[in-house]
Amino acid sequence: METSFSINTVPGSLLLESTGSDRNSFEIDAINSTGYDGYASKPRREVYLYGGLVAGWKIRTPLLLTIDEDSGGSYVSDNEFHIYGYGKTKPEALQDYANSITEYYQILAARDDGPTRALLARLQFFLTPTSYPI
Repeated sequence: METSFSINTVPGSLLLESTGSDRNSFEIDAINSTGYDGYASKPRREVYLYGGLVAGWKIRTPLLLTIDEDSGGSYVSDNEFHIYGYGKTKPEALQDYANSITEYYQILAARDDGPTRALLARLQFFLTPTSYPI
């Protein structure tokens, strides 16, 4: 089930609402960045992701994401797990990110070695399947 997103303005911030769940992310900052060649790039936005993610998954602890845009589209990434999503639009990039982080969870959950269990425990701090107790 694909989740669709709409953008609603809130004074001083931007709230991305999912029609499939409660609030999904909350923009807290917009930073202008300058490229290596000295030319200004499009604003970089930092967003906290929380609440329902995609069908069957929930963010337990807000996760800071960065949204970058260029002429090729939008990129959503985190600095916690170094996962990213890409799309021609911000909602497409966020959907791709959501798919990537849930796939990462499933890959880690399928393995049973010490380092992988440690990575999974860290990921479980932020993300959980909704079919399990929180």
